[in-house]
Amino acid sequence: MSAGPYAGISLALLATAAYNVGLIQEKRALGRMPTLDVRRIPHMVAGLLTDPAWLAEIAAGLPELPAARRERYRAALGLSAYIAAVIVADPAAAELFEATRAADPSLSPKVVANWVTGEFLRLAKAGGGPGRASGTGLAGIISLVEAGTLSRTNAREVFARQFETGESAAAIVEELGLRRISDAHGLRAAVDAVIAANPAAVADYRSGKAQVGGFLVGQVMRETRGQADAVLVRELLRERLGGGEMP
Repeated sequence: MSAGPYAGISLALLATAAYNVGLIQEKRALGRMPTLDVRRIPHMVAGLLTDPAWLAEIAAGLPELPAARRERYRAALGLSAYIAAVIVADPAAAELFEATRAADPSLSPKVVANWVTGEFLRLAKAGGGPGRASGTGLAGIISLVEAGTLSRTNAREVFARQFETGESAAAIVEELGLRRISDAHGLRAAVDAVIAANPAAVADYRSGKAQVGGFLVGQVMRETRGQADAVLVRELLRERLGGGEMP
């Protein structure tokens, strides 16, 4: 960078001043601040604003302004204006969102955003900080859910543990035994146990009360600590109970 009219002035100071001016102008556009009076800005900043070359050089090193980031999330990633605003308003949430997408660009931005604005912000609010959540860790959890290895319910439990310890999703799943049960042989015992323990519900289902099927599915999920594949559970219950609708 050439010395120019600002020789001896710290680049960091200039960058900070320009960034703050950008924020002032953004707030002004939103109607939150009165008209910007350049006369009240230090002379070096006022001069900077009229020097396109210096402004372009400094602007290239500035962080993305909140309004620009919200627009990028909306236009490029397909997030709603509300979700984009929630993420950008919390620096830790924005950092986790960006880090998770960087860890696995194939993940849906909307899915990542739902985890960040839901589970992460809930835990951060309860714990008073961002915990030990990481982009790599959250990406691992989402990948396990999408692969069918981990149920959404158990994924929340894994994320809560990861938020506290920083452990990998795979390690937590193995330690807690939360891998999804997706083979019929492994689920038949749980299905049979639920049928035997709920004779009244079974009788109601067989008499045509299809809605009772949802209760039985729920009991099997409870029996397996949420690890059972719900689709397979419904199939096995229909098989054991002689067909019929299963919600």
